Amino acid sequence: MESRYRGPLISEEIKARSAALADEIAGWPHVSLRALFDFTALQA
Repeated sequence: MESRYRGPLISEEIKARSAALADEIAGWPHVSLRALFDFTALQA
C-alpha cells in the first residue's frame, strides 16, 4: 500500500506566525473559527 502524501514540511516559525495571526483575527467582531477538514477556518 502506498503511503499518503503529507505535503511540504512547515517550519516552526511559520506555524507560530499562523497561530498568532489566527488568534488576532479571531478577536475581531463577527469572526468565528470552525473546523474544515484538517484545518481551522476563519469565518466572517
